[in-house]
Amino acid sequence: FKEEYFPQFNSAKSQLRQVRLKLRKLADKTVIDTRDLKILLDFLDQNETSQKNKKNKNVDGLMLGLALKRMKNLMVITEEHLSEAYELYNKAILQFENLNSSIQTQNRDIKKLLDTETIEHETWDKKVRSIRTSTILFAIADAFGCLGICSTVGNLFVIRRTMKEYTAELNKFQVLTAEMLRSGKDIDKTMRVAIKFINKEIETLDRWSNNVETITKNIEDFPEEYLRKYAPMRTIFRNGLDDLQQTACDFLSRG
Repeated sequence: FKEEYFPQFNSAKSQLRQVRLKLRKLADKTVIDTRDLKILLDFLDQNETSQKNKKNKNVDGLMLGLALKRMKNLMVITEEHLSEAYELYNKAILQFENLNSSIQTQNRDIKKLLDTETIEHETWDKKVRSIRTSTILFAIADAFGCLGICSTVGNLFVIRRTMKEYTAELNKFQVLTAEMLRSGKDIDKTMRVAIKFINKEIETLDRWSNNVETITKNIEDFPEEYLRKYAPMRTIFRNGLDDLQQTACDFLSRG
């Protein structure tokens, strides 16, 4: 886990945090720029029914042109950031799922080892007993130079001591694995919550991306001079800005 899954998991988590910070800054700018552009559109509506002079209308038109240009640039930047975000969000989900799956697989294996009714436990038990017993017996044989000094009684004593040590080690292992199983369940719960959160956020990014496409298209279809002349076009444009602003607010509200 330390060498394979956790580095990938931590990398994905770090990249996800960074891209979310970028998106939050972008959402803040989106809220401000859409608000300013809607104010200018409202001024144009008011000018049509007011007695403002031509000079003021020209000033409003100039400000509108600058605001539209700023909005167009914002849409380009937003598309780039959203594209990057999609890639990192999906990468994070994959790493979260891989780590979680690996931990749950380990926990299932541990349960089998601890279950005395399973073949896995029986095989493991015999192997460990055999290794520990033969290790000590070989050590004694080496100490006495394999001269047959070790008696049957001595061997039995060594085996009993070995089994006592084995039992103590097994008890320690059971305590450790019980904690691992509990932690595994906690990780599984946490990962599922995290993945659900990310998937919900991807849905927000989808709406954000769709609204960006709408505004980009509206900027192309409704040039500045058309927006100044025709109120229905301003209404359509304003509705698109409302949707875009709302999506940005929705992302910011996720914390």
